[in-house]
Amino acid sequence: MRFSGLSVRQLEAFEATMVAGSVSGAAIALNVSQPSVSRLLQELEIDTGLSLFDRSHGRLVPTEQGLLFYGEVGKTFHGARNLIMAAQEIRELKRGVVRIGTLAAMSFNIVPDAIQQLRMRFPEARTTIAVRSSTEIVSSVASRLTDVGLVDAGVSFLDAKCVATFERNSVCVMDQKHPLAESEGVRLEDFSRYPFVSLGELYFRRSRDGARLLEVTAANTVADIFQSF
Repeated sequence: MRFSGLSVRQLEAFEATMVAGSVSGAAIALNVSQPSVSRLLQELEIDTGLSLFDRSHGRLVPTEQGLLFYGEVGKTFHGARNLIMAAQEIRELKRGVVRIGTLAAMSFNIVPDAIQQLRMRFPEARTTIAVRSSTEIVSSVASRLTDVGLVDAGVSFLDAKCVATFERNSVCVMDQKHPLAESEGVRLEDFSRYPFVSLGELYFRRSRDGARLLEVTAANTVADIFQSF
């Protein structure tokens, strides 16, 4: 691997030489020949334009430039080496992270089941879950802060792609002692007779029935909530 004209092997040879204090010690540490280390150091000096060692007395003595450069290597080269290791682990899905955005209603069953299937295939992969509104989830996916999102209908998929759809019936949740609890079905008009907890105008305006429900419950809505459960 090379970056900015330098190779990781050059920096490894330089670091090993600085730590060991000699080319022979660096060669042993890297399990390569001494000529290989010497060549890498020479190439490093050519690529950087720096005089890293004083060779006038038959041994390598770090110059002021060499010491300063070694300090920078300590800050940047080790980070680059960690990135290489991370890239390899990610390729093998050893430390891959799948970022999921979901509605609260789907976070109790659908998402856990999907994560379980994912972990069966990739045991070391991790997942992060964020419960958000549909609009926020789509925006996060479009910004590449989230990998996949589960949203409800009616939102714009600008800069994001819908890859699958499914349908679920809407339900009305009430106390078991509520007058409508024994009814086989609930009509829109029924909601006008009792206190109503709404999912909010932005949610219901997405469909014709939702807009109608807003009209019916306008006078008796007691609260708006963020998500359904």
